[in-house]
Amino acid sequence: MIAPPSAGAPPRVLNLFGYSGGSTLACAAGGASVVHVDGARAAIAQARRNAQLSRLDQAEVRWLCDDTMSYLRRAVRRGEVFDGVVADPPAFGRGGQGKKRGEWRIERDLPEMCSLLAQLLSPSPALLLLSCHDARWPAPRLASHLAPCLPPPQPGEGGAAPGAARLATGSMTLEAHAPGGKDLAMGCFVRWSPP
Repeated sequence: MIAPPSAGAPPRVLNLFGYSGGSTLACAAGGASVVHVDGARAAIAQARRNAQLSRLDQAEVRWLCDDTMSYLRRAVRRGEVFDGVVADPPAFGRGGQGKKRGEWRIERDLPEMCSLLAQLLSPSPALLLLSCHDARWPAPRLASHLAPCLPPPQPGEGGAAPGAARLATGSMTLEAHAPGGKDLAMGCFVRWSPP
């Protein structure tokens, strides 16, 4: 469970490229208020259906079919604040049909995305998770882009780099359980959390 920022308010979590909603539902089940953003209407519909099947259709989730970068720029202008961010960007993507949507290219857009996230995070965030499924983006490369988002070290942490002691990186693997099966590499992740 994500710890609330105060006794009376649930933590606010932003889930970018939310797809079918697994991270959104995990955060909502833990008591968070979630803003779920995805550019494809079909993904939003599936995420809502998954919330219903998980008996979380009454959870505090705001479902937005929107271009991620457009949403982030507006959120910064509005002065929104989030206690946690989950982002799972593709290497390349376009929003759904209908309204004109932006085109996402990780090479071009990830640095700006991280810069915008740094402006949206609360001073004492609970979670920052970035994952990627492109082999050209190993964990160290993702971590280098995530660095601008990390909060500064707290008193008593010495001269460590911002958030260094709380940064976990790793590979995501779909494990084969059948005899003779092979594990399937699914990408990597970078996760920051408070001590």
